[in-house]
Amino acid sequence: MPGGEGRLVVTLNGPERSPIDLTAELTGLTLHVRGGGWFQIPMASITLNSLDVVRRQVPLSDAQLPSGSYDRLTLKFGKATLRQEGKIVDLTVPAEGFTMDVSLDIAPDTLT
Repeated sequence: MPGGEGRLVVTLNGPERSPIDLTAELTGLTLHVRGGGWFQIPMASITLNSLDVVRRQVPLSDAQLPSGSYDRLTLKFGKATLRQEGKIVDLTVPAEGFTMDVSLDIAPDTLT
């Protein structure tokens, strides 16, 4: 990995509409370094509701990260609930989180 750090800003772009009322606590973000290893992205836990984020951009993190190439992002969640017909149902959230493929190249002294 090249030396230095770059700035990474992570936001959630809400959908145009939400057919469900889902609330989840986002507790962590980690990036996988291409070639091995994971890096924890500094962030405060945030509670997200699917109806509240419609047509909004929600800031999740603004942090300095080591420069390099990253290929996977994992989102970890605490409690999650679904409101349906006036009732709230607790959802099971996998401890390992949800991982998605990404392609990020963070260069020294840049904004990604």
